[in-house]
Order: sequence, then C-alpha cells, then structure tokens
Amino acid sequence: MKIETFDEVYGEYLENILGQYRFYNSISDLETFYEIPDWIKENGYYQGAVIRFYDLYNNKVYTPFEKEKNVTYTYAKFKNDFFYFLKVDFNKNVIDLIKYYPEKSLESIIQLSLDNINLYNLALEDGYEFHICSSDDKFISYYPRKFELNLKEDQSVIYIDKDKIYINEWVEEGIVKDTFTNDYKYYDKLLALDMNGNILWERKGNLSQYPNGKWYLT
Repeated sequence: MKIETFDEVYGEYLENILGQYRFYNSISDLETFYEIPDWIKENGYYQGAVIRFYDLYNNKVYTPFEKEKNVTYTYAKFKNDFFYFLKVDFNKNVIDLIKYYPEKSLESIIQLSLDNINLYNLALEDGYEFHICSSDDKFISYYPRKFELNLKEDQSVIYIDKDKIYINEWVEEGIVKDTFTNDYKYYDKLLALDMNGNILWERKGNLSQYPNGKWYLT
C-alpha cells in the first residue's frame, strides 16, 4: 500500500470543503465559541486554535495564521474560487470574515464587534453570498443583511437566497403517547420562507450540498 505524506504531519482529522476537490481543512482545537469567554475567565486564557489547508495536488500544508491565544476559527467554505471562514478574536473582541486562497489571497472582508453577537452556533451560512449568523432561541443574521427568524427546534437554515430562505425541517409521524408504532416515519421537509419568515411553499425532501458544489433534494 502506498501512503501519501504531506510536508507537515500533525495527526489531525481533515474536513472536506464542498465545491472543490483540491483542498481539505483542519482546525487544531474545536472549543465551542460560546464557552471560550468563560474558559478565559476561569483559566486566564484560551490556548487558541490553528486553521490549516491541506493541498492534495502537491501535498503541502498551508497555515494562513499562526497560533494565537484567545483566537479561533470556523471550518472554511468555498465559493467563486475562494475559501471563506470566520476568525474569532477574543483579544480584540471582534470577528472577521476571511477570504483566502493559499499563496494567492488573504484578506478580511468585514470585521464585526462581538458585543452584539450571540456566540451560540455562530457560523457562516451559505447563500448567494455567505452570511454571518448565529442560532439559539432565534436565528440571527448579522452580515451582509441583518434579519431575525423564529424557528422551531426541528428546523434549520440551509441556504439564504436574495429573496427567500430555505429551511430543512425534520418530521416524525406514527408516535402515540411517546411510543413508536408500526406506522412510524421519519423524513425531512424543505420550506421556502420570505425574508419576514412567512412560508412561501413547502415539500417533502432534504436539501443538501454535495462535493461537486451542487445542491440536491433527496
């Protein structure tokens, strides 16, 4: 068996980045964002994380930022030939949307203060462009458009288009008094909402993006 080796080996799990086949992604530490402020208070600092990009074409590993205390990242996403990810800096109390491609580009698209951002489930949501969002009791988009949605526990935002928001909702049928019956069914339903949260239409199916970058309803 032939084993390929990257020029740097860290023993990390690599995450596929949908929409392209060349690079994989890793983050050295996955402490959840909303727990980090308490960690800093209790321990004096958070060790920080490093985001890396592994190139399958030349076996090189690219590290856009050196490790820094109290700084962490989200996994990258790919759109229009560039990678995008969030850099969360608790030293400066800011979050940056980073645009990156190894050896070509590294820039901050927008920087937001953490003061008015809910850190719970903070992420980049896909759409006609990436949105910086969090999801707790409410789904909140902070950039590039500001809006809020009240979602049920069984609903999650999948894609934010220019004039509508696509929601996956999981459905269970055939449960009587908390007991599964022979009629039990589990499936996903796709909903399209307007920007005010009103349902435009819905249909059975799970909307997911696949490695080729395309979206499929299954």
